[in-house]
Amino acid sequence: MKPERIVISGGGTGGHIFPALAIADAFRRLAPGCQILFIGAEGRMEMEKVPAAGYPIEPIRIEGLNRRNPLQNFVVAAKLLKALRDCQRILRTFRAQLVVGTGGFVSGPALWAAAGMGLPVVIQEQNSVPGLTNKILGRKARLVCTAYPGLEKYFPRSRVVLTGNPVREQIENLHPSRTEACQRLGLDPAEPVVLVYGGSQGALGLNRFVEEHASELNKGKIQVLWQTGAHFLKRAEELVQSQSLTRIHPVGFIEEMHQAYAAADLVVSRAGAMTISELALCAKAAILVPLPTAAHNHQYLNARTLQDTSAAICIPEKELKDRLMPTLQDLIRDERSRLQLSEKIRGFARPHAAEAIVHAILNVV
Repeated sequence: MKPERIVISGGGTGGHIFPALAIADAFRRLAPGCQILFIGAEGRMEMEKVPAAGYPIEPIRIEGLNRRNPLQNFVVAAKLLKALRDCQRILRTFRAQLVVGTGGFVSGPALWAAAGMGLPVVIQEQNSVPGLTNKILGRKARLVCTAYPGLEKYFPRSRVVLTGNPVREQIENLHPSRTEACQRLGLDPAEPVVLVYGGSQGALGLNRFVEEHASELNKGKIQVLWQTGAHFLKRAEELVQSQSLTRIHPVGFIEEMHQAYAAADLVVSRAGAMTISELALCAKAAILVPLPTAAHNHQYLNARTLQDTSAAICIPEKELKDRLMPTLQDLIRDERSRLQLSEKIRGFARPHAAEAIVHAILNVV
């Protein structure tokens, strides 16, 4: 009997929320009539994005470990125990038959609660190196859907299925032409567009780079579409206004990300697993700046894998000051090099991953 009451948990950042929504959409297409409920962290972006996509969500109070101040983790532990009880209550009330986790600290208690209640658990592991919670929960999971090969060394081999990362349907099926996308975003289709994208919350290292080189970028024959994150937006807008930087376009969050990809000739971004999956599907030339504090240094490993196959350029954050500006300028001038990067990164694309995950779940659970 196929599961008809499905709980999906994952959040904190777009890298966990949007894959969860892609899986939910695939369930609706492939298992019509199923009911889907999300569990999210109170006050985090999933509490806005999930209802906007048409799905109900139940909040729990939870936060991640505080690595800067370990003493605060006593409070985190107390919240975790309450979150586990709240998840058990939500699962019982909804009469859940299956729980899928896509990562983020909210996913942990939902999956732990489900496993403790004897419910089938499915993990969608986005990275080449799983976090501690997923490594432990992988022993209890009925299925582990991975984006990278070789994760059998972390999970029981018989439960691992290589599916790729689920990407939003609008990005996977990139419809707008470059000209149309530029017009919608207020950009000039006749000039190159550089998308600076630090993820859903922005990236301080990339923001500071644009801030420090704003005048130089504005003088070049390029346009910069700059996703700053909500916290940096006001500062970026004041910079642009005070210096009349007409070629730099800051925005806190890009809702229509498929249009940004369609318009971009070059992307400068972090090297998160979901970002790389999107870049591969859209075949975009990219300069990757790995987050130096990422767990297990997985963003650097992601970026180096692409660089070693000439599918992207990797610049560590400590080298931004010396390398990023000349590399960006060289690529904008050299269309042939951009096309070569585009073709190479396309080889990493795994289309229809959300459907592959749902098919695997329906076959196994």
